[in-house]
Amino acid sequence: MLLHDDSWKVYVRALDMPTGKLVWERERIGNDGLGGGLMSTAGGLLFSGEWNGQFVAMDAKTGKILWHFNTGQHINAQPITYSVDGKEYVSLAAGGDVLSFGLFEPGKAATK
Repeated sequence: MLLHDDSWKVYVRALDMPTGKLVWERERIGNDGLGGGLMSTAGGLLFSGEWNGQFVAMDAKTGKILWHFNTGQHINAQPITYSVDGKEYVSLAAGGDVLSFGLFEPGKAATK
């Protein structure tokens, strides 16, 4: 566990590349340690694994949190994506487990 006082915060920040100006920032959920790295997708999503066990999906353009899942274990590795038969998945290691989630495809009905 990292030692820090109550003023210690970790943020995800989006910068405008040509100007370096801040576009948006979001305080990381849990914010009690560094957690894993970030991963972005071509579909405009950012995924973050938090030290407190939260796995978070954000909109890359706005920083809005779209979804999160409590793994119940520390996360200190970044997520990955892969596809099987044209379906995209996001996966990460949390504690001793590997979790995978299918990504929603806009315009397609959800199936069981």
